[in-house]
Order: sequence, then structure tokens, then C-alpha cells
Amino acid sequence: MQLPSYRPALAATENLAGVRKLLTEIAELAPQGEADRILDSGLVDKMDDAGIFRMMVPKEYGGDGLNPLQVNAVIEELATADAAAGWTAMVAVGFNVVMSQYPKETVEALYANGPNVRMRGAVAPTGKAVKVEGGYRLSGRWPFGSGPFKPEWMFGGAMLIEDGKPVMTPRGPKTCLALVPAEHFEFFDTWHTVGLCATDSRDFAVDDVFVPDSHVTELFNFEKPTHYEDNLFNLSFPLIAGPTHSAVCLGILKATLAELAELSKTKKSAFNPGQILAESPIFQFQLAELSVRYASLDALHVQQLQGLDSLANGNEQFNPAFHIPRAASWVGYIHQETTQIMNQVVELAGSAPVYSKSPLQKRWRDARIVAQHNAGMRSPYPMFGSMLVTS
Repeated sequence: MQLPSYRPALAATENLAGVRKLLTEIAELAPQGEADRILDSGLVDKMDDAGIFRMMVPKEYGGDGLNPLQVNAVIEELATADAAAGWTAMVAVGFNVVMSQYPKETVEALYANGPNVRMRGAVAPTGKAVKVEGGYRLSGRWPFGSGPFKPEWMFGGAMLIEDGKPVMTPRGPKTCLALVPAEHFEFFDTWHTVGLCATDSRDFAVDDVFVPDSHVTELFNFEKPTHYEDNLFNLSFPLIAGPTHSAVCLGILKATLAELAELSKTKKSAFNPGQILAESPIFQFQLAELSVRYASLDALHVQQLQGLDSLANGNEQFNPAFHIPRAASWVGYIHQETTQIMNQVVELAGSAPVYSKSPLQKRWRDARIVAQHNAGMRSPYPMFGSMLVTS
């Protein structure tokens, strides 16, 4: 079944070619990854060799310096084999982007031994960073520390505390993102879930560790320029990182619809045992409709990625009050539509997805967990809508 995807001439990279060589192995190891609740370490090493940890590290630091269209193509391709593999690459890219917000000397030190640095963490400011001389004392516990590998560094989002009180801004408490050696953190066996099992997205915590000023940044300070040469990194973190979540969704959908079409060639209808699903005009109609919906999501995603170039190059004036809720709304829409399409696929497939051996049931569970992430919510809609009626 031929489905639309990224424009080959725009997205082709050595990274994409590298992960494609791994797809069969990734798919074969997916059941074991679910059982172990972590991807096979050897497989992660091979994904590392293919460049997932350096895709958006600038070339000036030894990285591949891929553009968003190229990066998202890699994530989507991995997710066609196993959503957990796509999610792992998505997390790696997000922290590539985060590093652009730190001082030059911090970045140089982190990448001193090469660009393939393994990092985990959580952006949500559930920790506390108490201001002291030369830096902060960081404490807190965070959920969803995705990363099926041993990290070298951890990120922890936190509220800034001075004189015993949160530092306030017009938008609410001031927050930061602290970068800390992973050896200071404790990990908890909390990741017992129905989907994305192999991402090892467990809780982690740290207690009163000193973090120097050079390792703390305001991730959502939209006026703060980075020292990276690529203007793309002067855009806000959500604009770049949000679509990488969508790529996981689209990879799941792409593989699911292909599997449904293949199943229809042998699956007999419960109400007409003499006819396979593929011969049913009703099934053909529904499959076509789902494929069109997938194609529309893919097109929206590509439009969003290509729009980043326009913003980065100054062809379109960046307005945080408009562009950030719009971007978040588009990402949320792709997530929510993905779950709706997956629900219909399960209905169309009849009894097949109820069995654990069916890849459709795993993809359905993974898609549901992906959509539970904050990036998959529709909460930005009111803010985006208010901008539409006032602009």
C-alpha cells in the first residue's frame, strides 16, 4: 500500500538510510522490548551509530546539523518499526535543541568528546531551584524521564526560588531548566504502562545538588538569542520540538494502514465468510477515507516543518502569542486525529487486534500513550482561537 510521506529529495540523509537498515531488526525486537520495558541496548547502540543522538547537533560541534524536515523523517521511519524507537530518537532531538539555550562554554564542554551525548530528563518545572552564590541548589522528582539507555546528563525543569519565594513574572512563576551530571540522580521503577513500554520513561529525582549558573537556562525566554550559527535555534523550543512528537504519530499511522491493507487480503468478514475484507466496497471506502485523513495530517506536518525555515530566515515575523499556540494546536490535532484513526482501524480489523500477536494492538496502545503527552493535548486551542478572532 503506497502512502504519502516526506519529499524524498528534501529528507534524504545518511541518517535516514542508516535507520532504514535497522527497521527489520527493530520490528523483530519490539516484543522483547515491551516485555523488558526497555529497548535492547545493542539496538540503541546501532541507532546511535546511525546518528539519532547527533541529528540536530550543529556541525560546529561535530553533529550532523540536519534540518527539521530531515530529522522528522528519521523519527517517523523508526516509528513505523516500533514507536518506542521513534520516541527514543524524538527525545534525543529535543535535548539537541535544548542545548542551544546554554552558554557557549557549557555546550563546548558537553560535546568535547563528541556529539553523541546521551541525555534524559523532563522539561516540566516540577522541581525547585533555590538561588545561591554562583548557581542554584536543585531538588525535585520528575516523571517521564524517557530514554532506554544509561544517560550521561540529566535535565530537570524547576521553579526559581529566591529568598524563600518563587520568582514571579507577568506570566506566572519563573522557571528554568537545569543540566546536571546523571550520577547525581536516583531512578525509580515506575514505568509500568500499556504502551511505549520500551522507552523506560521512569521517574527520577535529585536532592539538593549544586548547579552552577552556566548549567541553568530559561528555556521559554523567547527573547533570548542563542550562540548557534543556525537561525533556526533562535526560535522557541516548542516550535522545533513539538513536531517531532507528531512524527511518531505519523510513523505509527503509516505502518498501521499498510498492515490493515495487508490483513484485508486474508481476513474474512464475520458477516460474510465467503468474502475477504479487501473485496468489500464498504471496507474499501473506509480504508480510502482513513488514508486521505492520514495524508492530510502528513501534509499539515510538512507545512509546519517547512514554515520553520520561513520564521528562522525572517521571511515571516515571529510572534510568540500567535505562532506558539498555533504550532501547539497543529501538533495536538495530529495526535488526537491519530487516536481517532487508530480506533477506527481496530474496528475495521475485527477480532484480529484482540490477540497479543497482532501488531495492530501494539500500535493502537502506543498511539494512545503518545497522545497522552502534553504535546498531544488540545489545551492550546482557546489561545490560538483568541488570536484568530483578534488579529
